[in-house]
Amino acid sequence: MNRNIAIDGPSGAGKSTVAKGIAAKMGIIHVDTGAMYRTVGLYAYRNGINPDDEKMLAENFDKIVIVLKWIDGTQHIFLGDTLFSLKGSEGFKKFLVHFLLAENLHPFLLYI
Repeated sequence: MNRNIAIDGPSGAGKSTVAKGIAAKMGIIHVDTGAMYRTVGLYAYRNGINPDDEKMLAENFDKIVIVLKWIDGTQHIFLGDTLFSLKGSEGFKKFLVHFLLAENLHPFLLYI
């Protein structure tokens, strides 16, 4: 039987911590969708896509390659062949806050 469990809540509420614990107890895969959103944001940032230009973002969706790998029981997200990381990029963090408000991100991530 396939199971999908969604945990919703505000940023910093501990959703990922709870999700990882539930997944471990149930022996199921935990997919960090928040990290997936941030990875799409990194693509936009690296490619100069304005967060307000949802049309341009939508036109680039088929070019975005997100790979999920589980290494030693931990999820790692790659943008193409590059491991996603927020470290060392204050400009990206500021961009991301604005980018995550784009209305057409959610349908794209469901497509993945």
